[in-house]
Amino acid sequence: MEEAVHLLRNATAAHWLCYLMGALPFALGVLYFWSDMSHSGFAWQHETYAALGMTAGFIWLKCWQCAFVCQLRARLSGQVDVVWDPKRVGRLVSTQTVIHATGLFILPIAAVLTLPFAWVFSFYQNASYTADGTSGELKPLISRTAALTRPWAAQNHAVLGTLSLATVFVLLNWVSAFVAIPMLAKSLLGMESAFTLSSAAYLNTTFFAVIALLTWLTLDPLIKAVYLLRCFHAEAVTNGADLLAELHRLHPGNANSAHNHGRGQRV
Repeated sequence: MEEAVHLLRNATAAHWLCYLMGALPFALGVLYFWSDMSHSGFAWQHETYAALGMTAGFIWLKCWQCAFVCQLRARLSGQVDVVWDPKRVGRLVSTQTVIHATGLFILPIAAVLTLPFAWVFSFYQNASYTADGTSGELKPLISRTAALTRPWAAQNHAVLGTLSLATVFVLLNWVSAFVAIPMLAKSLLGMESAFTLSSAAYLNTTFFAVIALLTWLTLDPLIKAVYLLRCFHAEAVTNGADLLAELHRLHPGNANSAHNHGRGQRV
């Protein structure tokens, strides 16, 4: 996790823009959908189109998350990512859609069963690393993604435990911010709001949705970076990508030559 934080700190503005291109539209879409479906008396008239819109937003999110992971992987390995041509984008959309459509059903079941959750969660996070559009063959892709869930099971459980604890603290921080800011605005600027007029304003589903989305936006890049590193180091056992990356940082020219000469060979 420390290495993941370091990787995110070194990410460029282009990397973050890539992530936000997927996350912000999806978060705003979820917030609008949630508010509309829970408060509008006419929501039933357009619920089908709204649900289809959320489905498209979810696919959009997963594709941009994968692009974000690919950029971080390129920075980590010191290699240039494959060009994003229309064929690769088409394969990316199809593979991400097929894989993550099952997660909407399997992840809740795994959470209830508890025991397999760490491996199931890891599988869907690993899909952002493996299903990057370079291959459209689904069966080998799923096998590769599943294989990357097996190494270092204790580490995976420890990471999930730490992230779960971090989620609680981040959520409490956002709640505290939403409680403190209206009070400070009233005390310092004399500004009244629905939150200062009545504490019942906090007890609505839209407020809970906002807190949940902000917590997710805060932690999701870290989760993506953590599972990117797990996949990268797991595959580096056989392809030596971590050694080539270190060589690239020391001698860029020599690393590129070694990578081209030793592609596919065990280091």
